[in-house]
Amino acid sequence: MPYDIGSDTVSAALNVGAAPPAEPPLLTIEPGVTLRFAPAGRLYVGNPLAPVGSVSAVGTEAEPITFTSAAAKPAAGDWWGIYIFDTPDERTEFDHVVVEFAGGSSQTGSASCSYVGISNPDAAIRFMAGAPPGQVVTNSLITDSLGHGIDRGWTGAEIDYSPTNTFKNVKNCVQTLPHPDPPGICPIPPPCEASE
Repeated sequence: MPYDIGSDTVSAALNVGAAPPAEPPLLTIEPGVTLRFAPAGRLYVGNPLAPVGSVSAVGTEAEPITFTSAAAKPAAGDWWGIYIFDTPDERTEFDHVVVEFAGGSSQTGSASCSYVGISNPDAAIRFMAGAPPGQVVTNSLITDSLGHGIDRGWTGAEIDYSPTNTFKNVKNCVQTLPHPDPPGICPIPPPCEASE
């Protein structure tokens, strides 16, 4: 049975505005589960006000976990996508997931390099601050994004998400380029790999 997310946000940060708990909360999503998001909906891993929390979404090849639109006729950009705030801890993982019809307009910037003609780095999956400890999105399908596939919105090391994931019908780049460590300067134009 799918879960319909009727409000704008689902968050793994359960203590917004409170002191972070000794062990940040972990939301575990089981294989085969579908989460359907209302217009402008999004999944926050952490929260811009209290960046704590982790998500473990580990599906299987036979039973992927699906993050999708709740619209009767889904279209690219129906919902914002998955937003990972702060530096994700080692428990955050998305494996064998499908993220579809996301990349909606959020007006939320990031630390990734800017692309000419693209006003905002909206994406199906967005990293909003610190670089992850490694690959946290693997064996997954990102499809029908109105923005980028993955926004690597951190400053520093480049972690390549192309080899382990599949991107289809992504309007902009498969992944954005993280901003080089200061005083690094983004190349003009930054690399932009197109999806299938």
